[in-house]
Parts: sequence; C-alpha cells; structure tokens
Amino acid sequence: MTAEKDWSDELAAWARSTDPVTSHEAAESHTAEQLRKNQQAVLRVMAKYGPCTDRTLVAAYHRSGETPQSDSGIRTRRNELRNMGKVADTGKRVTLDSGRRAILWAARA
Repeated sequence: MTAEKDWSDELAAWARSTDPVTSHEAAESHTAEQLRKNQQAVLRVMAKYGPCTDRTLVAAYHRSGETPQSDSGIRTRRNELRNMGKVADTGKRVTLDSGRRAILWAARA
C-alpha cells in the first residue's frame, strides 16, 4: 500500500507569464492554507452533486453556500484536485448548449 502524497509543500497559486498583473497579484494573495480550504470546498461540492462538467460544477458551487470563489478559481481548484488524484475524468462526455463536448469530472472515493 502506498502512502498518499503530501501536497502541502507544493500548494501555490500561480499565474502565467503572459497573464495580466492582476492575475499575478491574485496568485500572490493566496496562502497554502487558503488553497487547501478552497480545494476541500470544491471537493465537497463535487462529492455532494456527483459527476459534473466545469460549467455545472461552477453553478453547483455557487448554490452550495461554500465560501465564495470566482468561476475561474473553482475550475483551477478542480484541476489541482485532478492533479492530486482526488478528482478523475469519468470517461464520459456531454454536449453543451454551444455544441462543444465537455468532460464529466467526479470526486474519487
């Protein structure tokens, strides 16, 4: 049995070099503790509502009563959780109103 990876030393918000200065300021304002709390909030919503696209995750999150986060922040936390192995691609796709297909994500047990 392998131990779960401790991500606490690797938690850091970031911005791309091409992002505007406001993105860099926002990234610098996040602490590792705040990121963990925000990730846990996103994970709770995903566990409660089941498989979801990023669009339905954002809508569910805003209805959930969890600490407010921006739409892009919610999507970023979902991606961080995927990188940590706590969220997975279900292999299913749904077609959005735009006609584009979207991944259904799910919290891992």
